[in-house]
Amino acid sequence: MISFTSYTIIPDLKLILVNCQGTITFKDLIQLNLRFIADKLYDSSFDILMDFRDSTALAFKLDVAEFFDFFKKTISLSQRVRNGILYNTPNQKFIISVYKPTASLMKVDVEAFREINECLVWMQFSSNEQVTIKEALDSIKNKSSN
Repeated sequence: MISFTSYTIIPDLKLILVNCQGTITFKDLIQLNLRFIADKLYDSSFDILMDFRDSTALAFKLDVAEFFDFFKKTISLSQRVRNGILYNTPNQKFIISVYKPTASLMKVDVEAFREINECLVWMQFSSNEQVTIKEALDSIKNKSSN
């Protein structure tokens, strides 16, 4: 499967939604962050919800270090942000567990979830906001599969 990341920014909810498909590496995530930064709607204070359920994560500890080096040099966070990550395989959960401790040092609170509802509650979205987010995530998933 070809790797593919798509995203949408929902400014009213201060949220970036990301859908990953195929084999995804930390280098892919660096490229994705560069796309965010170039987007006129981007704001570093926005939370991020990443859906890895349709992907295979491929990473080594060195890749995680390279990603955080990029992050420190490129992105300045003035406040803590949340990064909710949806997963469904042990491989994905392992990569998240490697990422999580260092992310916390960078003002990013990371949690992994199997279910989107649990993730959205943790990210503190209202019921109405949750509906909007699920529809937006379905929309970017449908675009990438066409």
